[in-house]
Amino acid sequence: MIFYAPMRGMREVRDRGTLLHLVLLAYASQLLYAFVTQWLTGNKSLFGHPTQVAGLFFQSAASLLPIAILLVPLVALIANLFDRRGSFGLVIQQEYASLASVAFYAFVAANIFATLIAVFFHFSGIQAANVANSIQQLPHSLDVARSIGFPPEALARLQSELSNPVSVSAALFLMVKLGLFFVGVIATVYVVFRISVLRTIVVAIFATFGALILSQTLYGVFHTLLASPFILIMLFLLLRGYFTGIVSNQRARVAFKQKRKPTFDGT
Repeated sequence: MIFYAPMRGMREVRDRGTLLHLVLLAYASQLLYAFVTQWLTGNKSLFGHPTQVAGLFFQSAASLLPIAILLVPLVALIANLFDRRGSFGLVIQQEYASLASVAFYAFVAANIFATLIAVFFHFSGIQAANVANSIQQLPHSLDVARSIGFPPEALARLQSELSNPVSVSAALFLMVKLGLFFVGVIATVYVVFRISVLRTIVVAIFATFGALILSQTLYGVFHTLLASPFILIMLFLLLRGYFTGIVSNQRARVAFKQKRKPTFDGT
């Protein structure tokens, strides 16, 4: 349904989706995006180094944490301010599984379409033209950065990135993916909370930018969590009851809607 009826697919995921399945699909789609774009940017040496390949698996898992820990709660919090459904804790307990499932579905769609667009950019020459333009505009970009007040270390890093075809191409592909995912976040808010289009866009903007800012701040925390199995186990034990309640609510909702479906079909 991602290709021919994405909104219908979102509604199906909202009503009958399983969070674990969507997380696994999101991880698989992120791996696909990461490996394909690394190859398209020209970083083919990656595949000859097992440690770098393992790092890509690790980074793909880390990319899911901001969605689950930051974006979904922020969407629930801000949406609840516009359409009051109870306390924040109650909304999270009732809506988290459905909201996270639909958000990961949107993430899967963004990865798939971003991968296809990256392939198109590569073979159509758009990627090469973008790299050439970035290198040509490098002196102007550095002058603008100096006028803003960038320190020498930041200027050196900027020059290295803007003159590196791999970095420039990766940034192009990432911008496309983030744009697609933002559209997916808008659709996620609309499908799950069913509020007006204007409020949906406002919620999506604040939640997305808030998650981006916080994810940069908590980048080290996410990597520490994934790198330490002991911490993950402790967090699981502490939050097991809470997430069990969330999953139970989702299963009860799915069972209730499945029981109601024959009744509506028969009327």
